[in-house]
Amino acid sequence: MACGQRKHDFTRELQALARSFGSRCAWLTRGSKDSIGLDLRSGDQAAAPPLENQVVDTVGAGDAFYSLTSLAGATDVPIDLATFMGQLAGAQAVRIVGNATPIRKDKLLKGGQSLLAY
Repeated sequence: MACGQRKHDFTRELQALARSFGSRCAWLTRGSKDSIGLDLRSGDQAAAPPLENQVVDTVGAGDAFYSLTSLAGATDVPIDLATFMGQLAGAQAVRIVGNATPIRKDKLLKGGQSLLAY
């Protein structure tokens, strides 16, 4: 995204990338730092930290994140909620070795309810 740059404006670069693909929404995951979500139609932005500290294996975490966020974006879920949902899926995925088991809806909802009640 930002080849050769020392300082990165991730939001600006993500906007440019999304526009070049004609996307309505875009997300960038930055591993243990955060994830950034953009809704290019409304101009809304969201950032969310990782929701799991005890990482077992990162294989499949990005896939889980983008599976949920892309569906959320396609169904006009607000960008902040879509980004949060993606982080919930990623948090569940990092507790699974490899791709041994799929992300489970019941665990996703329970995790979301726990965090929102906190």
